[in-house]
Amino acid sequence: WRSRRDSEGAEGSSRSKTNQNMVDPSLGALDDYAFVGSCRACCGRLFQVPWSRLGHVTCPSCGSFGGGDGRHDAGVSVAGPLYVGPMHDLSVVRQMRGHSQMLGWDDERIAWSTKKPHGACSSLGELLERMEGEAHPLVGLGIFKVPDVTKTAGARTMPAIKRLLAALQDDGFVAERSHVDGTAFKTNASAEEVRSFVRMLEADA
Repeated sequence: WRSRRDSEGAEGSSRSKTNQNMVDPSLGALDDYAFVGSCRACCGRLFQVPWSRLGHVTCPSCGSFGGGDGRHDAGVSVAGPLYVGPMHDLSVVRQMRGHSQMLGWDDERIAWSTKKPHGACSSLGELLERMEGEAHPLVGLGIFKVPDVTKTAGARTMPAIKRLLAALQDDGFVAERSHVDGTAFKTNASAEEVRSFVRMLEADA
């Protein structure tokens, strides 16, 4: 897919160069590419934007908008086309986990060039486990971060990520930790559903 837009200057004498976006079909199926919206009111929750909605995009969770005319309320932005296919090849990750276990590599420590971030993976086995979870076909786009959802939920205490994910999973949602950040996770629950679990866990504490 390719687009180019040229705009005339106010006096018609100057031409400004604008965006040019391309998708190379050889990189994967075209279904793996889409425009993506991001809603700040929903902790940066990502969602796919149909072509027909470009220019008048609203967040499917909270209704915030961000149109092509530059008007924004809570802050919905759109980018793309972007790759929205699987983050990892599940079969490959499972093979890697099998080889790692067979060779006794699961306990190999990950060397950090700087101080290890809180909650980050410590071993190869832990990293591959998180990558397998991220490859679940239902987890959807983007990630949530526990500090962000705690703040927007109005909660005073941040729940342990393991406890939050267990609560989501017990209620039937897919919820998996992400390898990109120690406080991040992927889920098919909406931002408001995640926030409600944060408030529930605080009330039960």
